[in-house]
Amino acid sequence: MTQPCLETSVVTRKHIVRVARGALLFVAVWAALAGPTRAVTFVVDPAAPGAADTNPGTEERPFKTVQRAADVAGAGDTVFVMAGRYDERVSVRSSGTAGKPVVFAARPRRSATVSGFDLDGSYIRVEGFEITADKPATAVQLHASHCEILDNYIQDMMVAVNGTVGQPSADGNTRDYSAVAHNRIAYNKVYHGEFGFILGGNDWLVDDNEVNRLFMYGPGNRFDDCDYSRFFGQGCVERRNYFHGSTRSEIKTAHMDCLQTFTNNGEIAKNLLFEDNGLASIWWTVLG
Repeated sequence: MTQPCLETSVVTRKHIVRVARGALLFVAVWAALAGPTRAVTFVVDPAAPGAADTNPGTEERPFKTVQRAADVAGAGDTVFVMAGRYDERVSVRSSGTAGKPVVFAARPRRSATVSGFDLDGSYIRVEGFEITADKPATAVQLHASHCEILDNYIQDMMVAVNGTVGQPSADGNTRDYSAVAHNRIAYNKVYHGEFGFILGGNDWLVDDNEVNRLFMYGPGNRFDDCDYSRFFGQGCVERRNYFHGSTRSEIKTAHMDCLQTFTNNGEIAKNLLFEDNGLASIWWTVLG
């Protein structure tokens, strides 16, 4: 005696399994063909006809501001900033990843001028800009890790590159700098600033930079400073930098140091390496 209902049920189950297997195979093939997400190149060129922040940011239809590019760029993307003066301070909140940084590069080199960068995202590279502002401020403020500040010309600014002040411990006796770590500052030229670099973080590499002609922008009170480099945190390296060119008339009453740190408020400076740095035209202390 046959049981067609049972046979129909078995066929239906086999059909469902075949459909499911087919769907999985389609998804696998589609994923293989799609591959990883492609990196995007954005272009900022306000001199181009029709440049606008409503554009897609292509070479044919570029963005007008660097900030717009910073708002849309993601891991692996590159932003080419064409020649011109950009009266904007760029805030970068998105992060790249290891091997896929978000890159901001001036094209041609040092032909694009911006007022500064605030880097809140990690794995960011800023390369080849001129950075200056009508009111001296910090040129590049680092709030994150694995960032690279490379081959920029920074002039007439309060600080060239600044890190974190650190997170105070509960008892106030020490500070944690680990939130701003593994950053590199290299091949930059800094001119006419009150401070060169303020290393606030762990495992920074500061190499092959030139800091020339410190200048006191403050009123020149008794305890004001002009320093080529300050350092706080752990595991930082300063190598092959050249500090020079300051004059008494421009630093006013400042106490000037080539390399300085202090521990007045729980700051720390541990496991540091200073190697092959050059120093000229200074009459105060090398290490304060």
